[in-house]
Amino acid sequence: VTTMLTKIESSGKTLVELAQYYLLKGEKQKSINFYEQALQKEEENFGILRNIILLHIDLKQFKEAEARSQEGIEIFPSQPVLYLTHGVSLNYLNRPKEAIESLEMGLDYIIDDKPMEADFYNQLAKAYTATNNLTKAKTFSDKAKKLQLSN
Repeated sequence: VTTMLTKIESSGKTLVELAQYYLLKGEKQKSINFYEQALQKEEENFGILRNIILLHIDLKQFKEAEARSQEGIEIFPSQPVLYLTHGVSLNYLNRPKEAIESLEMGLDYIIDDKPMEADFYNQLAKAYTATNNLTKAKTFSDKAKKLQLSN
């Protein structure tokens, strides 16, 4: 048993497998815990970080998702999903002006991904609605609908 525990503690890959196992069982918080341990072993692993952030959003842990996605943007500045998750988190935390800033920066990094682009536009519409800029909100909402129809 001790040898097995040592192997688990030393291998980021095994920790990811445990995280995926708990995710399949629907135990998302346990999954996050194992992903966090794996990320400590592999700090530059974008996939692990992305999974942690998405799970935080899924569990409505928006402060954690916001902090993690901000950290991710600093490490992986050209990954659009980080700007999207940052914007989603900021919208839920009622910080729409910051959400707009993050989402607009992230739009520049989207390459041929219409569903993601539509998600950005929907979040921008939500943020602009929260700032009472209904004209811009409608513009982004219309852009999102147009992209969703073209898929």
